[in-house]
Amino acid sequence: MFNNNRYGLTILSLLFPLITQADGLPITSIANGVPHTSSIAPALPASLLTTAILASSTVTNTGPTVVQGDLDVFPGTAITGFPPGVIVNGTLHSADVASANAHAGAQTYYNSLVAQTCPAGNNLTGQDLGGKTLSPGVYCFDSSAQLTGVLTLKGKKRQILHLPDRFYTNNSL
Repeated sequence: MFNNNRYGLTILSLLFPLITQADGLPITSIANGVPHTSSIAPALPASLLTTAILASSTVTNTGPTVVQGDLDVFPGTAITGFPPGVIVNGTLHSADVASANAHAGAQTYYNSLVAQTCPAGNNLTGQDLGGKTLSPGVYCFDSSAQLTGVLTLKGKKRQILHLPDRFYTNNSL
């Protein structure tokens, strides 16, 4: 579970490995979809401000999913399961200019995040993130990371986790 004191967290499913769940599916989080300007991380590109789901080949939905924002697929074109899924305050974009821009913006943003350096004191290798409170900054792991409790993200700026491997979470969270 992620707990951000002042902002609800929206999970964006982006197809690059900022954080990876135990099943290998990549995830990242952005506070309320609002970009935060800081010295730690650049603002989210405008092409991603309305993106809720971004995929490179296919999005498949099998239930009554409600997506708040745009669903973008590029360079692939396959989007299935809408309906029964519903898009609210957004649009389906399949290999069009909007999805191409979102994909390019995501790559640019990812490149800017991985370029951030990790201070020596912020290497959390071998530590469980459960019960920790992370202030804005860059944190890194030499191998996989584990979360078996509540991770609190403190402050108005971003926390960046550099993970070379997997991010394991407890199934009961």
